[in-house]
Amino acid sequence: MRRLIQIFLFLFLVHGPWSIVHSPLLFANNAVSDYSKAQKCYRALDKTSNKGLKKCIPVFEKVVKKYPGTDQARKALFTIGKMSEAKDLDKAFQTYNQFLKTYPKDSLADDALYRIGKLRWEKENDREKTLHALNALLERYPDGDMKETAQMDLEKIKNGSRVPGPESR
Repeated sequence: MRRLIQIFLFLFLVHGPWSIVHSPLLFANNAVSDYSKAQKCYRALDKTSNKGLKKCIPVFEKVVKKYPGTDQARKALFTIGKMSEAKDLDKAFQTYNQFLKTYPKDSLADDALYRIGKLRWEKENDREKTLHALNALLERYPDGDMKETAQMDLEKIKNGSRVPGPESR
């Protein structure tokens, strides 16, 4: 028993009380709590005017920075991309590309690549970059849920038709 107490005391002294604060369970609970706050901010946005984006994006960025590798960070990063589409295309592209780099096998990866293609077409009218993004989606994610939509959009673009904007999907 004395040896057990010595080991416990040694671990406590080496790792300090912070080992309790940074326990995986508490870390996960904080990630969920902070992500819930970010979602609450997002739901409160005026979707018609995008008021409040400057306030909400940093809340999601905090989740990404503070809880890397968690499900909440993954969803927060994708949401930052979506929110950025309205006011800051460069940030949207940067965020979606960061998502693709960080979570290349995630179920939302093909969605991120699709949104890049749609934004290239709808906001920049850049046919080549759109075709590149949609073809990359089909190549990298042949079984993804965005496959059929990307194929339909590619056909429309190749035929010279306009494609519905990203907000309609």
